[in-house]
Amino acid sequence: MLKGGRCLGAEVRELQRDAFGAPPDNWSLDCDFHFGSYAKKTPVLDEFIEDFRRRHGQRLDWVYVAKMMYAVFAKVGRGEIDRGKTVVAHISGSDPALRAVEYAGH
Repeated sequence: MLKGGRCLGAEVRELQRDAFGAPPDNWSLDCDFHFGSYAKKTPVLDEFIEDFRRRHGQRLDWVYVAKMMYAVFAKVGRGEIDRGKTVVAHISGSDPALRAVEYAGH
């Protein structure tokens, strides 16, 4: 979700090596779902957010969480994540982003 963030992969692996002795093989850094840049959105992302709210009763902020969830669903759709596989998407702290959106009238 971070445009131009590919350089972070090496740093994350180094931090994991320092903390755990080796980086685990069950994670990935994906920089392809930024929707143009940080805090940018598109009609496609807006549609995903609304569809997710209707289906799951959960409102997603478009700065971070909606982009992450869109990426997960896209990867399942493309076969990069197997259907039926357990995926944990830890969402912490989207409330401030949602309040900012409400305050701005979006």
